[in-house]
Amino acid sequence: MFLPWTPFVLNIVLAIFQLLLIGAVDAILAIYSRFGGEHANSIRWTRQGGYPEMLNSLYNSWKNLPKPTRVAIVLTVFASLTASLADKGVVYFVATSVRQSEADSVVFKSPQFSSRFSDKSFTGWSGSIHHGSDIVKAMAKMINNAKNTSELVSGRVYTPRTSKYEIACDQFDLDTLDVHRERFMSDRSCALADFGLSGVVYPNFYKAKVVKVSKGRWSISVPATPPTMFFTIDTYPAIYVGTMECSLAPNPLTAAQSLKPGLAALPITRITKCIYPTGEISVLSASTVPFSFSMVENFRSVSTAVFGEYGDLFQAMERSINNITASSNSTVFLEVKAHDSFIEAVICYSFEHPVPGTISMSCIYNNVNMFTVKQQEINIPIMKAHGDKPFPTPPNSSIAMTIEHTLALHNGTPQPVSMSVMKNTTYEAANYMASLGQNFYSDYDEEQLYVLFDTTDPQQGFEVSDWLLVSITITMVICLCLWAMTKTLLDVRYTSSLHKVVSMQLSPQMKISAPMLVRSKFEPFEFENIPVVPVDNIYELDTNNTKSLLKHIF
Repeated sequence: MFLPWTPFVLNIVLAIFQLLLIGAVDAILAIYSRFGGEHANSIRWTRQGGYPEMLNSLYNSWKNLPKPTRVAIVLTVFASLTASLADKGVVYFVATSVRQSEADSVVFKSPQFSSRFSDKSFTGWSGSIHHGSDIVKAMAKMINNAKNTSELVSGRVYTPRTSKYEIACDQFDLDTLDVHRERFMSDRSCALADFGLSGVVYPNFYKAKVVKVSKGRWSISVPATPPTMFFTIDTYPAIYVGTMECSLAPNPLTAAQSLKPGLAALPITRITKCIYPTGEISVLSASTVPFSFSMVENFRSVSTAVFGEYGDLFQAMERSINNITASSNSTVFLEVKAHDSFIEAVICYSFEHPVPGTISMSCIYNNVNMFTVKQQEINIPIMKAHGDKPFPTPPNSSIAMTIEHTLALHNGTPQPVSMSVMKNTTYEAANYMASLGQNFYSDYDEEQLYVLFDTTDPQQGFEVSDWLLVSITITMVICLCLWAMTKTLLDVRYTSSLHKVVSMQLSPQMKISAPMLVRSKFEPFEFENIPVVPVDNIYELDTNNTKSLLKHIF
């Protein structure tokens, strides 16, 4: 159970707990004093002198005490120690904790800088994760970044609001490189999807060779103009909803004069979302792993080193590129597999190596997840922040977020990239972006970002087990009742200190209520000039009856 207490309050409660335990021990000793025999009061008064006095009394009187009395004083020592240290034991089971207060909501409107190109994106919306880490957490952290979303209050917890959604369409007619159109599921297709390439110089689509290997599986080769400079390739998938296009823009082109075998760049996941004026949403995410090799013969070894496996798409690509001959021409090879809303492909782009008669290739492993979400009710808080204006038509091509996957190195070599991890990453990124819905809206025309957050304030406190809290509460109630009962039912002589008992006897003579401060001296031992214990020859002590000379006091 969470207790919203400060350390001061916790210490106060533990102090009360300790006092009640000590009071309970006093109450038990008071009952024992009333019914426990001649040494009972002595045990109780000795305890008031502390542990050294109790132990010394036990040692000095051990041989002369009856067994029940020895047991009683030993139990008193252990009970006193337990009562004094119990609060320290309780602390062992108490842990500091933080609880979030009840959620509130707020909409932030943040100015952004947008690229002036046809592919729209806001600067600053890129990050990185370790390969295999949770991409959803990375996306949420990016949204919470004060550099991207201004006016965040320090210390307050902001959680981008998510909501349930229904898939409107995840069965597409596939248009690949404008050369081939094939239904994923001929009886359920509900929209058109495109799977294009960037970085390829002037592919000749009219001379494309398309082989349908099986349902949802194609092998494609397309002649292309040889590049004067090598560019990394990428895909730009798109969904068409009516006359509107929602395309996931490719990564910026990077150029290189030559290629080294192996991983060409870190794996990247791109995500985007299009919100239409009707409230419908299209979501696309894609993960790309670029790699290259200097000779066709090295394709298998390089692919296996980069990915740690050699699946059917790679085997098919190996068969396709083995037939290529060295020339100044370039060819694009695609091995594509599609099922429902998911596309997986291995794509290679050939060009002549500086060494005559040698073919080099740049390749990517790419997977895409895309779907449309059913029309949702217009988000009122976002719409108000947007000036009560309807959502404009989204740009044709955009990137909402870009996330790199860093790889661990072993002896300077990157660890293999898991294709299954990349698939899961693509799927999770798309679903999280869809769950954000209209709560995360990018207006590229006005260069504004609108985010609806659920906010909570952290509350410091302590986490205590239920069983411990119940046990402490019951113990405190029992101790309080026991202490109150003895104070009420027993004579004050059995619940008070020796000093108070003596004061009560002196009170009538001094006309002061007991207990009170009295004058005392030790030689002879007197209170207010009244001897307490006979000393020297003034009085004779009858050791056979220890009560004889104290009877006038007690």
